[in-house]
Amino acid sequence: MKRLPFYLLDIAAVLSFVIIGRSAHGHADNLGGVFRTSWPFLLGMAVAWGVLSLSKISFSSPLGGVTIVFTIVVVGMTTRVIVGQGTALGFIAVSLAYFSLTSALVRIVFTLFHRRSSLKKAV
Repeated sequence: MKRLPFYLLDIAAVLSFVIIGRSAHGHADNLGGVFRTSWPFLLGMAVAWGVLSLSKISFSSPLGGVTIVFTIVVVGMTTRVIVGQGTALGFIAVSLAYFSLTSALVRIVFTLFHRRSSLKKAV
């Protein structure tokens, strides 16, 4: 499977997470604020893509999704702490839940659908 749809999905997941979060907390919806909030998570996403590229784990697999989720959250939150943006346990939990739904669950559904359609073609 081509990687582009999963790249776009992951980017959309990070940006929607940031935009929804900033809106929920009453922060101004300006491009600079979205960038300042999103770049640690985009960095985590890029690290995750690198890990997947160097490994034999497929971008479209459930394990690929889990790798994406944990790398985005660990690198993103660690980077936020290092640069003084801060974090909280609730923020970590929400980000794990959100990225699990947007990045891991989508890959699980894709894998199940892909396997099912492959079985139908084989029969």
